[in-house]
Amino acid sequence: MDPLPLPFHRFFDELDALVVVLDVENYSILYANAEAKKVLGEIVGIPCYEAKYGRSEPCEGCLEAGAIPHRHIWQSQNRQTQRWYRCHSKVIEIEPQKSVRVGISFDISEQKEGEALFEIISQNVTDVIWVYDLKLNRFRYISPSVEAMRGLPKEEAEAMSLEETLTPSSYQRAMQILEGERLRLSNPSHREIKIFSEFFDQYTHDGEVIETEVTARVVQDEGGNLAKIIGITRNFTEQKRLIAALHESEKELKEAQKLGKIGSFTLDLLQETLKSSEVFDQLLGLSPSSPKTLEDWVSLFGEDPRDSLPLFDPQNPIKIDHLEIDQKITRPKDGKEIWVKGVAKTLYEKQRLRYLKGVIQDVTERKQYELRTKNNLERQKFINDVLHLLYRPLDWNQSIAKVMELLGRFTQADRSYIFENSPDDSYATNTFEWCQEGIAPQIHLLQHFEYSLMPSWKPLIVEKKMICASDISTLPLDLSETLAPQGIKSILAVSIFAQGRLYGYLGLDSCRKKREWSEEEIELLRSISTIIAGAIERRGWERSEKEQRIQAQQANLAKSEFLANMSHEIRTPLNSILGFAELLKPALEKNERFAGYLESIATSGQNLLLIIDDILDLSKIESGKMEIHPSPTDIKAFLKELESLFLPSALKKNLSYELNLQEGIPDFLVMDEIRLRQVLFNLLGNAFKFTHEGKVSCSFRFQRQSASKITLFIEVSDTGIGIPLSQQSRIFEPFTQQDAQNTRKYGGTGLGLTITKRLVEIMGGDLTLESRPKWGSTFFITLPHLQIATPKTSKSSLQTPPSSLPCAKILLVDDVSDNREIVRAFLEGQPLHIIEAKDGLEAIAIAQKELPDLILMDIQMPFKDGLEAAKLLKESPKTRPTKIIALTALAMKEEERVIRSFCEGYIKKPFTKATLLEELSAHLASRPLHTSAPDLTPKEHSLLQEALQGEYEEASLLMLNVDIERFAQGLLALAGEQIPSLIPLSSALLEATQSFEIERMEALFGQLQPYFNSPKECS
Repeated sequence: MDPLPLPFHRFFDELDALVVVLDVENYSILYANAEAKKVLGEIVGIPCYEAKYGRSEPCEGCLEAGAIPHRHIWQSQNRQTQRWYRCHSKVIEIEPQKSVRVGISFDISEQKEGEALFEIISQNVTDVIWVYDLKLNRFRYISPSVEAMRGLPKEEAEAMSLEETLTPSSYQRAMQILEGERLRLSNPSHREIKIFSEFFDQYTHDGEVIETEVTARVVQDEGGNLAKIIGITRNFTEQKRLIAALHESEKELKEAQKLGKIGSFTLDLLQETLKSSEVFDQLLGLSPSSPKTLEDWVSLFGEDPRDSLPLFDPQNPIKIDHLEIDQKITRPKDGKEIWVKGVAKTLYEKQRLRYLKGVIQDVTERKQYELRTKNNLERQKFINDVLHLLYRPLDWNQSIAKVMELLGRFTQADRSYIFENSPDDSYATNTFEWCQEGIAPQIHLLQHFEYSLMPSWKPLIVEKKMICASDISTLPLDLSETLAPQGIKSILAVSIFAQGRLYGYLGLDSCRKKREWSEEEIELLRSISTIIAGAIERRGWERSEKEQRIQAQQANLAKSEFLANMSHEIRTPLNSILGFAELLKPALEKNERFAGYLESIATSGQNLLLIIDDILDLSKIESGKMEIHPSPTDIKAFLKELESLFLPSALKKNLSYELNLQEGIPDFLVMDEIRLRQVLFNLLGNAFKFTHEGKVSCSFRFQRQSASKITLFIEVSDTGIGIPLSQQSRIFEPFTQQDAQNTRKYGGTGLGLTITKRLVEIMGGDLTLESRPKWGSTFFITLPHLQIATPKTSKSSLQTPPSSLPCAKILLVDDVSDNREIVRAFLEGQPLHIIEAKDGLEAIAIAQKELPDLILMDIQMPFKDGLEAAKLLKESPKTRPTKIIALTALAMKEEERVIRSFCEGYIKKPFTKATLLEELSAHLASRPLHTSAPDLTPKEHSLLQEALQGEYEEASLLMLNVDIERFAQGLLALAGEQIPSLIPLSSALLEATQSFEIERMEALFGQLQPYFNSPKECS
């Protein structure tokens, strides 16, 4: 039953809302208008909560409405359609005791969505969104962002009035704005909505003031009165700071652009316009006030960007995203050339190139610096090349000629040259010249060019040290008239001062055109002039030094030759003196008087021999030819020898003589026994010479450095006359003795300590002295890094000479009859058959015929000397096995080395009978010291030379044990593989080197000489 009259039907059907009439008891729908049926379907007879909201029971709104007889309003959502509705409900009595409830629902879903969106925005934006109720004088709503802006909770901010929110001045201005709005809206013709934006100062929670930007509008109520304000507040303090910072940055950018000479531009390629910054215009000399076009760009940069950039490409619209600029331009304003560098971004519109936006910078100073740096580097390289040419050992003329070419090419001059002054400075000669292609040389025309022809030249080049003219017509007339015929248009010349005088001058010519000479070119030419002057002086010093060196070498050679000849000439008669003295000794032993005479002769001869040896040793040391030959040395035997040799001197002078050996000292040490003996003989000899009472002692101590090496300390002490402190440094100088020393009383040459100290130093040690006058002296010898040797059978130097020799045939060769007589006398009573020869030719003939067992060969003889004779004898297979012992007065080590390469033995004149017998015994023993060299076939001889010629020459150069051992190992390996006949000789040689049997090693090595190229003979 429809409870509503028909007029109500028409009214409700026209409403844009859902209208239903409900039974007040069970909420069933009695009537639904057209809109309700449209939205909800046929719902009459269905409970409203089921029809409208899809519920199975009444909703809160229905229950509340049933309890309220008057009008009730609420919101509810349909669960099926998810639509929101604002519901209005009222009970109406349609008949007495008959009431219905009329419900009208408006769809507010879009309003709800707006509210949700507003809530999201207000919850997340930094600006504050607010609604102010002018009637209640408080905020009806403020977004939560107010807490971040003003430090106030949302609820606290909403409870505040405008007067509490704004500063007094801002509040007063806000009231003025509201009053203006009230007046404006009171006029019916000005009621359009107006949004205003103003800046207001607001208080924060801490009482601080912040500047805010407020955008708002005023809302009227139904009566036209101002009801509320809706607005947004933005914190302008930070924005204001950022704006100020931006303005400052823009200002700084402009200043930076000015300082950095950086200009910006925008080139519109479609409109063909050019917009540029103030700096751009200043850099390129453009007028800031006048408009600029693409044509201005082309006139500056010489190219339309459209010619090199893709303008339109549908497939690939942007092939080039930027344009780089790096070129020199000429400013239209003043014609000045500047370098600019920049980059422009390409911007496209609809696949068509439209803009170039970029910056350019004036890089003229940088380019000039780079150019100067490049020029400096090239100049430095050029100077280095000149130095390299002039200061290396090449041909001087070639070097200077090359320098002239380099100078001309580097400076791009047409001609470069050097003139050299005459000794009297009256003329100059063109000594070096280089010309560019097509420039005529002038050097042949400028030889001995008289300065009188150009009187102005010399004063200028001497006083000003330079002649510089970009146009020779500006020079004095005598110069311009002389230079013009040579085709010179510009000239630059600087003086060369060397060896304390004006050596000459260095010049450059420009012949094709006039030329301005730069300061850099002038300075460069001066630098090259200085370098050439230094090279000239260095060349002079080198010549002088070379001449001095040659003179020194010639002097040393002459000195060596003199000493060698002196030694030979003195040793030869000394051999006769000492030899005959020794022969006379047995016959005169019973005659005390004549025996004394004979002893004086022998002593004087020995002293003279010592002097000669000292002089030769000093000469070797000074020339660096003194050699050390370390070998295992028996320390105890060595000490015993020192004891036996000097004990007679101690007994004769009634002196105490002590020899001390530290316990635990190794028995054998590797050192040069001969040189150490020479050192200690000298020190002990001096000790006994200068000590008249007390004692002389010699001590050996050691300090271990490792398991195989020690440092040896030797002390020689005496209680003699001593040496004053002021004299102690002098006594080690050649030919020097202490001032108080009586030369007649003590004798000596002053060479002993000089040689002793230098020998110790050559052995790697040190010799020092402590001494007090009348108390005595102590000499300290330190020899570090001595190798401990394995004990070997030692041959004592005091070995008793053999009493008899085996039977043998001896060839005695000497051009001096006295020497032959002495040898015969020394060998008298021995089972020897002695044959004599007076020179080398005779010796060769006799040896070939007689085939002696041994030859005693003098070296220096007329016609053919002994060395040459020995060489020929060793080359002959017939006489090769014959042993040769050299008898020579030559005392230099170099000569001895050459002699030993051909002779098995070596006896230095003068010699004693014991020395002669010992040497003969060694070479005539039942077991020979060497194995004879076999005859080789030509093929074997060639094979031996190819394999070991270099090693042989190296070993024979210094005759060092280690070199000969290495050679022997190679020889034995070769013999075992290809030349079996050499096995005995190579095995014996290797055994001799490893056992340090020096004499045997040298004899065996000498047997190999004929197989190799002959070594250089001594002079």
